[in-house]
Amino acid sequence: MLQRAITNLVDNAIKYTPDGGSVRVSVTRPDNKIIVAVEDTGLGISPQHQAQLFNRHARIHRQEFKKIKGTGLGLFIVRSVAIRHGGDAWVKSEEGHGSIFYISIPLEGANLLSSAD
Repeated sequence: MLQRAITNLVDNAIKYTPDGGSVRVSVTRPDNKIIVAVEDTGLGISPQHQAQLFNRHARIHRQEFKKIKGTGLGLFIVRSVAIRHGGDAWVKSEEGHGSIFYISIPLEGANLLSSAD
């Protein structure tokens, strides 16, 4: 499920970044968690739309996105997976300056592979 969540973030970044833009994926390990960040040079997202993005069937209605197919479930799934693992998902964005989507997963308990396997 984590792979699916990260794939959703990367797929969205690619879909919503105009030709000539870029997408960057990074992983950090602050404290006792892992954070995957997917950054794009897309059109950015207003604060009012950011508040709705992780809701089921949420889609931003902009002229530039009319031809982009989707159900509005991708980011809902991302946050659901993160929460199931004790983490979270969020976005930082500014209109006209792209977006960075994050998923954070604590490195503890069932999230760790057992060394006994």
